[in-house]
Amino acid sequence: MSDSNQMLRKLRLNNQIVGHAALRNAPDPIRLLSAVAWSILTEPGDEFAGCLRQALGCAEALAMLVNGASRDSWRFALSDAGFFEQVQDRFVDFASTLDESIARWLPRLSMTAVVKALDEAERLDVQIVDEQHEHWPSQLGDLQLATPGLLWVRGQTKALSSAAKSWAVVGCRTPTSYGFDVTTALVQGLAEQEFAVVSGGAFGIDAIAHRSALLVDTPTIAVMAGGVDRLYPRANESLLRQVFDTGAVVSEVPLGTAPTKWRFLQRNRIIAALSAGTVVVEAGIRSGAVNTANHAAAIGRYVAAVPGSILSPKSQGTNQLIADSKAILIQSPKDLAELYFGCMTELVVSDATLSPIETRTLDALGFEVCTLPQICADAGLTSNEAINALHRLLAKGAVFQRDGGFARA
Repeated sequence: MSDSNQMLRKLRLNNQIVGHAALRNAPDPIRLLSAVAWSILTEPGDEFAGCLRQALGCAEALAMLVNGASRDSWRFALSDAGFFEQVQDRFVDFASTLDESIARWLPRLSMTAVVKALDEAERLDVQIVDEQHEHWPSQLGDLQLATPGLLWVRGQTKALSSAAKSWAVVGCRTPTSYGFDVTTALVQGLAEQEFAVVSGGAFGIDAIAHRSALLVDTPTIAVMAGGVDRLYPRANESLLRQVFDTGAVVSEVPLGTAPTKWRFLQRNRIIAALSAGTVVVEAGIRSGAVNTANHAAAIGRYVAAVPGSILSPKSQGTNQLIADSKAILIQSPKDLAELYFGCMTELVVSDATLSPIETRTLDALGFEVCTLPQICADAGLTSNEAINALHRLLAKGAVFQRDGGFARA
């Protein structure tokens, strides 16, 4: 019996569903079908589900769930895969985490729901893109256990490849005329340097960023908090349809899923991870844009912000990011391009110009790429300390960013 047939038996499926039209171009239809099932089973950012998928594979993990595997069976499978110690370190109480997770997932375990999602994807010409797809944005892997298992894509899947050289442009939903002008200028300048633009399709700065990208014919990607069949907000439906005509509207949640507060917050990590960096134009202290910037910083992405009036509450979040050294001050589109290419400044960095934490961070770096956890371990720093130091070293031209890590310039 072939491996495929064995897996189908484990999943209690037949060949008919694997031949569904929505799976026809998949290199591994069973794997993609399983990823669709996990998309339905879990909420965005479910790290325990991500751990099981990465350790065992989408299909094998789903098969164990379908067949009601015991705690010991899960433990043995993770041990055989060399993941159990990592799971224990991350989740501490493995048994409770497993039991609680399965209790959340089982009410959604429905092959009928999977078939319905596939039918809708075929009807609406929605592409289902996983890590085996030629246009899968591998930079999403920097989210580690929170990496989505797939993306539902409405529009041009090739637009996902353009995200490798992109900036996320985000901000408040009720911008001032200053925010409008700045966003338009930034996107036009980025387009001249052949950058793509990523945002969230919302009112305000998001919508201005997408419209500006469309006007200058640069690729743009809108990341949804709900299903890509439920274009939200409704008032932006016309704009989002224009986006998927030339770019892409994407989501990690299945068709029919409603946007919720939690899904918006998790959507922001996708915006941050898709892009090389995030620039915040106008944002309040507590805002989704600042949340996106925090996600970007957590995975070692560039974070930039445009300074605004100290009298405007819409600039309090951006100004605070700059004041706290969590974002690099941006004054023009050229600054974003230079930051990306590692030439933001021509300052010669000497030991005298570095703070103690910057010195420790630089000492931890060689000329090979190091990840943020490696830097923290070698320098004896917290994640926040290292991120802040790296931002300052990037601005000084002492380090550069590549492949999700950092190295000496």
